[in-house]
Amino acid sequence: MNEAVSYTREELERLGSEEVIELYVEMFQKQPHHKKKLTNIITEMTGEPPAPKEEPGSEDASIGEIKRAFTPAFTAEQTDTKGIVRVKIINPKRTASLRVRDYYDSEGKLRKFQFADGRPRKALIKNNFSLDLSKKDDQLYYEHLKDHPIYVLENPMKCLKIENLYQDAIDGIELEELAMEAKNIVMKLNEEELRDFSRIIGVKAPLNAAGVVIKQRVYDMCNEDPISVIQMWEHPQKDTHLLVRKAIDAGVLKLEGGVYKFNAIGLGVSRDEIILYLMSNPELIPSMKRQLI
Repeated sequence: MNEAVSYTREELERLGSEEVIELYVEMFQKQPHHKKKLTNIITEMTGEPPAPKEEPGSEDASIGEIKRAFTPAFTAEQTDTKGIVRVKIINPKRTASLRVRDYYDSEGKLRKFQFADGRPRKALIKNNFSLDLSKKDDQLYYEHLKDHPIYVLENPMKCLKIENLYQDAIDGIELEELAMEAKNIVMKLNEEELRDFSRIIGVKAPLNAAGVVIKQRVYDMCNEDPISVIQMWEHPQKDTHLLVRKAIDAGVLKLEGGVYKFNAIGLGVSRDEIILYLMSNPELIPSMKRQLI
């Protein structure tokens, strides 16, 4: 228990409210003569001395002081999630606790774990917890933790998941709005235009598939990758993309020896190379269109 007194406020906050409360309640019960020390600890951690509602001097009053000192900081509901980051242990059964300290990142650079005032810092993660990015120390904790090469970045030993609720909400809204923009494009197309457009955005469907089937698959792509749909719609070479797709499907462009050829002329090994070739040699486009009729 004496060791617990040496914890910093930030380290205690990582333990979780119930554990910290029990820690200090147990310490008081075993060492009631340390009332003054506990009062000083509470004052240091909360910025003000405890103000018990119970009768002063009783054991219950001291325990009440401890609980009031810690509970608001740990259990108060967050009504505004702006800037709140949640850190979760992926598999609590496998990971009992994690120590956060200095580490070397994936580029071999030493990442020091520090408080805002430059003091060296260490922390022990035993439970899920939240960080408030409006607080400088929490910002530094988040910046330090999110790039951790073992705990957070993708690897077989990854054990923490970090959720930035505010940023996730912004990203989700942006994705929804982009999806709506992409769907508005699709809604204005007739069936033939939709079939053509589905080809150049890479939607997989049989050439004779019903229009509603193609539209549903295009909508699915609008949800999954709206940026690609919008970018292709606005692409200055959109018509050339469609021409190449149709020419490959119809066999006008033939793949021979890994190279697409048109009338024995090698245009490239991929659709992108074909489009670049046609942009440099536009005189081939009318001939290619005629063979598709």
